[in-house]
Amino acid sequence: NRGAELLLRGTPIQKSDFSWDVSANMSYNKNVVLKISDNTNELVLADGRAAIKLIEGMEYAQIVGRTILRNEQGQDIIDETGLPIVPNDIVTFGSGIHKWTGGLMNRLQYKSLSLSFLIDGKFGAKIYSETAYSLDHRGMSPGSLLGRKDGVVLPGVTESGQPNTVHVSADRAGNRAIVVRRRQAVDDYLYDASFIKLRNMSLTYQLPQSLVQRSGFLSDASISLIGNNLHLLMNRAKNIDPDTNFTSGNAQGREDDPLPQTRNFGVNLNLKF
Repeated sequence: NRGAELLLRGTPIQKSDFSWDVSANMSYNKNVVLKISDNTNELVLADGRAAIKLIEGMEYAQIVGRTILRNEQGQDIIDETGLPIVPNDIVTFGSGIHKWTGGLMNRLQYKSLSLSFLIDGKFGAKIYSETAYSLDHRGMSPGSLLGRKDGVVLPGVTESGQPNTVHVSADRAGNRAIVVRRRQAVDDYLYDASFIKLRNMSLTYQLPQSLVQRSGFLSDASISLIGNNLHLLMNRAKNIDPDTNFTSGNAQGREDDPLPQTRNFGVNLNLKF
């Protein structure tokens, strides 16, 4: 591993009744697997249609699996039944480890009222979505509707290079022939895992000392409204939160039908005696 981290703190505005404090950090990490053992150059961290492997000479946590056969122009190659060809060969799709991470923490204070919020993000990784696969597999996604009504001629070319003209009937599409063929490949369910998130926010009111001292036993008091996991400001993964890797350990790069992350709110009462 090689990397760097930068942290900047400052107070852009400082007045008698208003201040703005900000803290920004960013880190970059690049890695390569140098050696597994004398007997093998690969190590499986998680198995499945999209396996996570360590492969000598490549970045850590490679997502590997089958891929749809395509020509040099990127067109799907279609067989005589009208379906894409998915060879048994295993290929790599990239690392599930984010290269860039960063965060921006702000605190704005106006008299007895303060607002704090954290925006953070991660960039430069891939993620395979078991959720997207499952929705296709069960016929519950918009993509699984393809051809169910009138059938369809899938875009692509034949093995001889001619445009595909084979019609997949509605009965075959309804029996999931298209989905069953394509789901064996990783392609349709692999996303860019980059995201930016409004991680949390709090609004705090500091009770006046004149009111606190009347209690006779308090030295300070404040009340806060708090929210966590508030909003995905940028998300390049379709229909999932890319922050939901099935593990925080070594085998990153896959989400396995997790429960959706919740947005939660609360009230915090802070009393000092």
